Amino acid sequence: MPFQDPGVRRSYNIAYRQNYYRNHKLLYLQKSRLRNRTSRKYLEHLKRARSCEVRGESDFRCLDFHHSKSVEKLAGFSQLATDGAAISKLDRELQKCVVLCTNCHAKEHFKR
Repeated sequence: MPFQDPGVRRSYNIAYRQNYYRNHKLLYLQKSRLRNRTSRKYLEHLKRARSCEVRGESDFRCLDFHHSKSVEKLAGFSQLATDGAAISKLDRELQKCVVLCTNCHAKEHFKR
C-alpha cells in the first residue's frame, strides 16, 4: 500500500489540503467572517446585559472585561473575538473576569 509510509501519506495530505483550500477559498473566508461576527456579537450581548461592578455604569460601550490578577488569562477578549473563538472558549474566559467601566478598569490597572 502506497500510504503506509508516513512520509508519503503526510506529503499527500498536505498537498490535498492546500489544493482543497485553493478551490474553496471563498467558503473558508465566509465561514471565518461569520465566526468572527458571531464572537463579537456574543460579547456585545453580554456587555448589554451587565453593568460595572464598582460604579454601576450600564452603557455597554464603556464596559470592559477585567481579568483578576491571580488568574492566568488565555488572551484578551478582542483578540479572541478577532480570531473567531468558540462561544465555549469565551465563556470559560468570562468566568475569570469581572465587568468594569473603562475608568474603573484603568484605575484597577494603575494600582498594579
